[in-house]
Amino acid sequence: MHKFIVEHNKVNIEQIHYQNKVIIIGGDHHNTLGVIRSLGKVNIRPYVAVISKKYKNSFVLKSKYVKNGWIFPSEKLCLNFIFDNFSNNEYKPILISTSDSATSCLDLNYEKLIKHFFIPNGGSNGALTRLMNKEKLCKLALEEGLNIPKSWVCIDDTFMNEIKFPCIIKPIKSIIGSKNDIKIFNNQLELEQFYQEKNLSKFIIQEYLNKDFEFQLIGCSLNGGEEIIIPGYSKIIRSSYNTNTGFLEYKLSNSLDKELNIDLDKCKRIIKRCKYTGLFSMEFIKTKEQINYFLEINFRNDGNAYAVTAAGVNLPYIFVSHFTKTIKMGNALQQSRSIIVMPEFVDFGQVIQHKISFFTWLKDFYKTDCFLVYNKKDLRPFLSELWIIIKMAFHKIVKIKLH
Repeated sequence: MHKFIVEHNKVNIEQIHYQNKVIIIGGDHHNTLGVIRSLGKVNIRPYVAVISKKYKNSFVLKSKYVKNGWIFPSEKLCLNFIFDNFSNNEYKPILISTSDSATSCLDLNYEKLIKHFFIPNGGSNGALTRLMNKEKLCKLALEEGLNIPKSWVCIDDTFMNEIKFPCIIKPIKSIIGSKNDIKIFNNQLELEQFYQEKNLSKFIIQEYLNKDFEFQLIGCSLNGGEEIIIPGYSKIIRSSYNTNTGFLEYKLSNSLDKELNIDLDKCKRIIKRCKYTGLFSMEFIKTKEQINYFLEINFRNDGNAYAVTAAGVNLPYIFVSHFTKTIKMGNALQQSRSIIVMPEFVDFGQVIQHKISFFTWLKDFYKTDCFLVYNKKDLRPFLSELWIIIKMAFHKIVKIKLH
């Protein structure tokens, strides 16, 4: 019998009977690494399945907290492996997703998996995959009284005359698109050129908002939305290109009303209507006019979510412990502080692209409380990623000189 003592928010919690294995499924990304480290902080060593078509090596698997790990070229092969090797455990293993495609794969196999595993889910086969549609989610948000950007779903040529510029175009389903597919158009000519190259039926066009800042509500939903935990929010200080992962401040829940003026009950009702159980984030834009606009829900652990752990609330641990009944929820919700968070490698790209000066970046680096890759207690992933970047830069320099 495994027994250990965990110090969590200055409360000693005695853990006994922790036989459930934890398996993380996702990309070779700081999102996956954040879940690994969140669980490692409380002496849970997860199994990790990395989905990557490009790499034979994974920097997240270098973490000292990984019990065992594998790299798969597809979610389907990964799921077959997990089912074959973990479905007959006496205690159900707990699966955690860190990508949209991993969530969808689990969701589409809900009936097969739910008998043998605890999984993030929407209560039925394919429920979450159907909700990975910006049009459907925006409709839900509108019904619950949230503001949404004016949107056009691209069905035929006639919609072109209705669009106001500038506008932003996104994949209508997050499962089939990426952040690189998000484009801003300033006029109809730019949009028509894009229209000739792409199938616009796969996209949604939205008005371009006069943004003050982006923010996310990062949380955990239990029992199909009956219990929803949103300890605070991340405010993006500096966005990186085509991603909501950026230099940010994670703030306490007591700042929600003061700065955001957002109705949390409305947000929670949307999650409840999705019947969702799992880690999640809700993305918003606050405009210069101080109006909040709902953008989307990520039915997975968010790329910025390690900020919540660093601030004092370990959401992956709460999710796992919900199934193992090993934690008193009240003890886990005593958040201690607001913090500054930096995805150091992604954010340094701003210097390379001449969007900020090296001096500005260095100043921000020194005031950062939490990095998303660097961790002095778990250095190998950082060193591995740094070495990969150095090699890529070297090959690029050599290629330029040869030409």
